Amino acid sequence: MTASLRFVMRLHGNFECTPFIGTRDRPVSHLIRGALAGKEFRVREVKCIAKGDEYCEFIIEPVE
Repeated sequence: MTASLRFVMRLHGNFECTPFIGTRDRPVSHLIRGALAGKEFRVREVKCIAKGDEYCEFIIEPVE
């Protein structure tokens, strides 16, 4: 079994989410997520300061 490539990025003070700190029930960083993804990667935001998390966290994996 081959290990798959995966990156995790944590973004503190994300300008896209700070206006909504603790007021949302799911991640809201659509602009950042889209910029990271491009055409070759899938990006999921799993933590978000708008949800009350300490930082925004993105899982970045290649599209297979």
